[in-house]
Amino acid sequence: MLWFVFVLGVGCKNDADMKSYYIAPEITIEDPGQVYAYSDITLTAQIVYQNNVENLHPSWTLDGVAVCEDSEVIPLEERGISSCTFSTGEDGDYAVGLIVSDSRGSGSNSLDLTVIPNPLSVQIDSPASSEVITEGENIYFQASIVDDRNDSLQIKWTS
Repeated sequence: MLWFVFVLGVGCKNDADMKSYYIAPEITIEDPGQVYAYSDITLTAQIVYQNNVENLHPSWTLDGVAVCEDSEVIPLEERGISSCTFSTGEDGDYAVGLIVSDSRGSGSNSLDLTVIPNPLSVQIDSPASSEVITEGENIYFQASIVDDRNDSLQIKWTS
């Protein structure tokens, strides 16, 4: 019996010698594809975490400036999802970042975002496609053009 107690005493260690390692949240920001200037965009990130994702606090940034300050991490199976919707500015390159933190630390990831010029939108308003025009009658066209780039426009009509 003495031998058993000795082995048991050697096998136990003081709790002060035990170490705890922090594993930061692992973040993957999904690539949104083409992004146009002056449009709304929604970015989504998947977050893998060792504990309850409801304890996480996401902080989204666009070129270092906070956006989506009220975002949260929504639990989904063994991971969490965080989304951020914001309006883009002029065309160019931007850095989108996400820092996800809890009471012990944080994890982060970023995505380079290229915003391209918004194409012109042209719509013929009249005549309507259902309108009947008699032969020899003059046809008057009216069109709408939307240019989010604020460029000066030159319009040429040929028939």
